[in-house]
Amino acid sequence: MNQYLARAQQFWLARNARERTMLSACAAVITFAILYLGIWQPLVTQRAQLEKRVPQLQSQLAQMQHDLQLLKGGPTVARTDDLRQAVSSSLQQHGIKADLQALPDNKIRIDAPQAEFAQVLDLLGALPRETGAHVASFDANGAQNNGIVHFSAVVQR
Repeated sequence: MNQYLARAQQFWLARNARERTMLSACAAVITFAILYLGIWQPLVTQRAQLEKRVPQLQSQLAQMQHDLQLLKGGPTVARTDDLRQAVSSSLQQHGIKADLQALPDNKIRIDAPQAEFAQVLDLLGALPRETGAHVASFDANGAQNNGIVHFSAVVQR
């Protein structure tokens, strides 16, 4: 090893000042190019790829959390929203026109004079998932056998 260092030192000392300056500049440029191409550029490229992937992964995570809540039968919406608004939105999604009345203790009375019984059953099954509320009481009356009922229910969180 010492012989190689001695040969390098002898080579370096044999050069005049101008050649040493040029060799130093070339060595600096080559070192910079190696560091840039070998370390910096791959890191920048990897970071750009990860920045593109993060939103996709976040979307997948949100979908999996939503699917997990559906499998558990739990609510899929945040419980911080207004219960009246959530119930109203759920009624609209199921095509049921109803009057809503606020009751004490975060309860809502739903009164629908004419609704298809199948839609009512779908609504009752979906309310816990869509609003985070459960049905405290339920009543349905149908004067005719045409599938149209008058129903009222009280839901609460």
